Amino acid sequence: MSLLSVTNRPFVNRFVLEQVTNPDNEMTLRGALLSATYKLQRGHYAANAARVIEAASAHWTHEGWNPDRLALTARRHLRYGDSAQVDATVDHIALMAQLYLGYDDQDRILKTIIRDAIFGIDDDQRLYSAKFLAATPFQVPVGRALMSLIESGLRCRDETLAELALPVLTRLGVSVHRDVVRQIITNHGYSLSFRTTAAWSLPHCSGRYPEPTWRSLLAPYVEIWQRGAAPSAARLIQGIAYGIGTDGHTALAVEISQDAVMPKQARRTAAWLLRERPSVA
Repeated sequence: MSLLSVTNRPFVNRFVLEQVTNPDNEMTLRGALLSATYKLQRGHYAANAARVIEAASAHWTHEGWNPDRLALTARRHLRYGDSAQVDATVDHIALMAQLYLGYDDQDRILKTIIRDAIFGIDDDQRLYSAKFLAATPFQVPVGRALMSLIESGLRCRDETLAELALPVLTRLGVSVHRDVVRQIITNHGYSLSFRTTAAWSLPHCSGRYPEPTWRSLLAPYVEIWQRGAAPSAARLIQGIAYGIGTDGHTALAVEISQDAVMPKQARRTAAWLLRERPSVA
């Protein structure tokens, strides 16, 4: 099923969409979600299909699945399917970064790398592009410019760019987004998918939260998980557990790994971090 992502034939696109909304079985759904993600990124679907996919993602999230990547790709397609809007966003970030460093000339290479870091089709492409920027003088300027756009969007309750950009800031190796991430996770007015993305931007993030902050982030979601109100909260809790480990809070990681009320994947993540990072204080 996932191999169908490489072709743009209409009957294939219809079949994948049908399997996302009404799958034959669990394995077919897995393949359809993966295929639809890549099809959206490659422009195989128009806006109306992207809306159907976004709604299906919300449905499967409610059912306990975690198609976060597909939902985000659908929102990215709906918001940034127009290349002119992508260009305007990239141009703004590049201009702000160059002004910060006192550069006058437009840098096409910088724009290309920024575009790939935020809007690149492939996960590896986004990772490598952000890491490349992190090794240049543009690391902090791009981080600040991107953070400014994130805050502007959130003031309008628009999660789209922030959901795309928070992981980029972590990969850049800056910490300017830590306060905003904390605010997002604790604000239940944002979508669960967005809060989950925020939580997963914390592992390996520059900077550090004190242990009481981590406990205040974790506790409400564990309560939600225990009530069974949001099965997909398990992935958010796992992201928090991962961040606790990479922030070096061993005692709290031990608690998570041994707490039977925690989601299984959170306990496993905490235990893995304790094994892999034994020198963490």
